[in-house]
Amino acid sequence: MAFQIVLLSGTVASGKTTLWQQLKASFPNEHIHVLKTKELIRELALGKMDRKLPAERRALQNFGDLLDKETAGRWVQDALVSLVNQHINTEPSPIFIVDAVRILAQIKAIREAYGFSVKHIHLKAPERELEERYKRRMSDMEELKTFKEVSKNPTEAAVHELEKSADIVVGLDAESTLRHATEVAPGGAVIYNARNIAMLLISTRFRICRRVGTVNWWRSMRLWTV
Repeated sequence: MAFQIVLLSGTVASGKTTLWQQLKASFPNEHIHVLKTKELIRELALGKMDRKLPAERRALQNFGDLLDKETAGRWVQDALVSLVNQHINTEPSPIFIVDAVRILAQIKAIREAYGFSVKHIHLKAPERELEERYKRRMSDMEELKTFKEVSKNPTEAAVHELEKSADIVVGLDAESTLRHATEVAPGGAVIYNARNIAMLLISTRFRICRRVGTVNWWRSMRLWTV
């Protein structure tokens, strides 16, 4: 049965959660399932330590790093396999979104398991914009004081490198203007807006092709409708 796996990467406050929330809202009839690695880390910590992980950003980062070290990043793939197996035989063309992958080993493990069914979207933004978004961020945990504090974690600091392995790069830039999907950026990359991203994820064509592009995300959010 055909299915799609979408991996989201990007720094804290880059818009990963907003992207999949808008996708689900715009396509309520699609079978979309989200693997939230933040919640997964908490579940695995509870099982491993027999107690809840402190509701703190740093504790979450540190335990995630421990899982990566112990499993070579395969803990995300393991959870994804379980999620896929729950739905793949009962739903037509389900879509599975991972929010989020943090290291290349996690991406490689999932690609090895699912091949061309996997599409990787990386979200990025200028640091100044990320700092402002982090200040306004609503969270279910105790956050660090500044975005720079978050970035002191080595894994978080290296997340931007995942752009190199992405099929699509989403640029969050408050200064950018909305462009059409047919416009070509320097280097030949196709520029997508949010609606084009959604349509590509849903379409069969996108399941079998590998394309690299950038997205003017900030202003195209309101166009995420069919």
